[in-house]
Amino acid sequence: MKTEFNKKIASRANCVMEAANNMAADNHSVLNHLEEMNLHVHGYAEPGYSPGECGIVATGNWNRTSGGESDLPERVGNIFEKMGIKCEWSDEWATCDDCNKLIRTSADSYGWSPSYWIGDGFIICHECVKEDPEEYLKSHEDTADVIATLGIDLSEHQYVRLSLQSFETGLHPGQIDRPAPIAKELRDKGVSRFLFRIDEVSQFYSEWSLWVHEDDMEWYEDKYGCALTYPLNEKEQTSS
Repeated sequence: MKTEFNKKIASRANCVMEAANNMAADNHSVLNHLEEMNLHVHGYAEPGYSPGECGIVATGNWNRTSGGESDLPERVGNIFEKMGIKCEWSDEWATCDDCNKLIRTSADSYGWSPSYWIGDGFIICHECVKEDPEEYLKSHEDTADVIATLGIDLSEHQYVRLSLQSFETGLHPGQIDRPAPIAKELRDKGVSRFLFRIDEVSQFYSEWSLWVHEDDMEWYEDKYGCALTYPLNEKEQTSS
């Protein structure tokens, strides 16, 4: 859904930034701060965030400049907030290459997980990925990476969860599961269309699960004469 924004406030905000640049004159340290400031009018893709009534978000470095010689960036941020513009830190946010909505790239809590796909020179929000998730899912098959599936229901895309109980990795006793050895076991058996999905993230541990595509489930049963489960079946038919 397209986000509406207040064009008059956006115009005023641009005037504020232009005036700030004129005030900075030849002070390169201040100008560098001001160059980081950007206005965003397409809203957030990050779950749980809203741009407010005016529909505008500003990203920037709102700190005083090095050594504290100028508070101009801080003053600009204060003016924006009085105008109803939400201010975010530019080093914590990016914009989706498809829809231009804002994506949080830095954790804001222990339970946070990424809501985007970042690849070779691109970043795409979860909303755009879910419009056609096949490429995203295939790009993470056959790796030991534990991924956030961005709200995608894997069962709707022909993946089967092998164990109802989640694996656990963390600081508590017994939380020693690792995806890499499991990935190797699967590859050794000829299974490659598998994914590791993040189920829960907390301060001291994470839970994740193993999913395999139906194509490899069927291939495995044809080859070994038994259903693929985890832990892997110890007794298998070895004929190809």
